[in-house]
Amino acid sequence: MLYGSELWQLNCNDIVELEKVQNITVRIMQGLLPGISGSAARGLLGLPPIEAEVDKRKLYFLGRLILMSHGVQCRKIFLMRLIRWKWNHTNTLKGFIPNIVRILLKYDLMDFLTGYILSDQFPNKSAWKKIVKKHIYEYYNNIWQEKISTHGQLKLYAEVHPVNEISPWWLLARMKPDFMKQINDVLRLLCGSYKIKGKRVNKPETYRDYCNVCNSNFLNPVKHALLYCNGTSQLREELWEWINDTMPIEMTVHLASLTDMEFLLVILGKKLEVLCANTDIWTELLLKSASYVSFCYRSNLVS
Repeated sequence: MLYGSELWQLNCNDIVELEKVQNITVRIMQGLLPGISGSAARGLLGLPPIEAEVDKRKLYFLGRLILMSHGVQCRKIFLMRLIRWKWNHTNTLKGFIPNIVRILLKYDLMDFLTGYILSDQFPNKSAWKKIVKKHIYEYYNNIWQEKISTHGQLKLYAEVHPVNEISPWWLLARMKPDFMKQINDVLRLLCGSYKIKGKRVNKPETYRDYCNVCNSNFLNPVKHALLYCNGTSQLREELWEWINDTMPIEMTVHLASLTDMEFLLVILGKKLEVLCANTDIWTELLLKSASYVSFCYRSNLVS
C-alpha cells in the first residue's frame, strides 16, 4: 500500500483518503462497528495514523541518502538539491527536499539536517531510526491521547488503554486463541461498538433505558450490564468465588476494597501494580473477566 511512499507528494485530501482506508481496515480486522473512532481502533493495535508511517519512511530515506557512499549518484543529486534549497528556500520549490524539511520541522528534527549542512555530522543508521521513531511516537501519541480523552463514548477506553500501544488483550488472545471471541467482545465494549434495541449509544453515561434481562430501568448500559443487572448476578457471584478461592489473599483484599467503577475498569483490563506483579494470576483473572464481560456484552449490549 505504501510502496514508494518515500517520494510521494501528498496533499491533505490524499492523507484523508489514506486514513479512511486504514481506519476501515482496522475496524474490520477487530470486528468493530462502522463509525467507531478510528483513533480507538488503531490504538488497540498500537498503530499511528498512516501519515506518521509515510513521514517515518521519508525520514528513514533521508538518513539513507545522507549516509550513502560519497560516489553514489543519487547522493550527489540529493546534495545538489539540498544546496539549491539552502540558498533558495524562500522560493516555492517543490519535491523531496522542501517536503522533508517540512517533516523535519514538524517533528522538531531540523537541527539534525542543519548540523549535517554545517559540519557534515549525522547519526548512524540505527541511531537515526531510534530518534525518528521516538519523535514521531511522542508527536502522535499526544494527539491520540487528546482525541481519546475528549471522546464521549471512550471514557472507559481512555482509563483502560491510556497509551497508543498494542492492547494486552490482543497479546493475550495470541497466547490463548480459544478465548478470541470473549476478548474481542471486551474490546468491542471498550470502543463502544454495540447497539441497544438497534441503536448506537453515543453517550453511555447519560443513556437511560429499560433492561429486558432483569426487567428494571437503568442508567449507563455498560455499568448496569457488568455491575448491577440481576440477570448476570449469578455469574458475578461465580467470578467473586473464583477470586476468593484462587487469588492470593492480598490481591483478593485489594479487589474487594475497590469501588464499583474501579472494579469495572479492572475486569476490562486496567493494569494495577498489585495485580500485575504475579503474571500468571493476572492472566487468569483477565481470562475469567473476559468470559464474564463477553456474556454480559452478548446478553445486555447486543440487541
